[in-house]
Amino acid sequence: MASKRHRILGQDKDISGKLSKTTVKNAIGKFKEQYADRNENPTQPIDGFELNGGIGMTKGAQKEWTEFKTWCEEKNLKSVYNTKDDLEKIKKTLRNRVDNKLKNTV
Repeated sequence: MASKRHRILGQDKDISGKLSKTTVKNAIGKFKEQYADRNENPTQPIDGFELNGGIGMTKGAQKEWTEFKTWCEEKNLKSVYNTKDDLEKIKKTLRNRVDNKLKNTV
């Protein structure tokens, strides 16, 4: 029996400062739109959402994200926000794992 793949919908924001309320609100709007379009499709189940970028969020953006997280929890979905630095650490960790695996197979 094959396991069902689940999708994480994500958006990367190339912003050096904090994410604004407008930026976060627009990203959330796109997430909800994509969820509405794909929610009923059994071949593409959505497991959650990921927003990446910036060095944090403004207070207004944090409020929008908190409300979105509640919406996600009500639908048993995950929601994750990663800063630009978090994303770089994730990429570096994954790169190191791949490099180490390649070294061990040679």
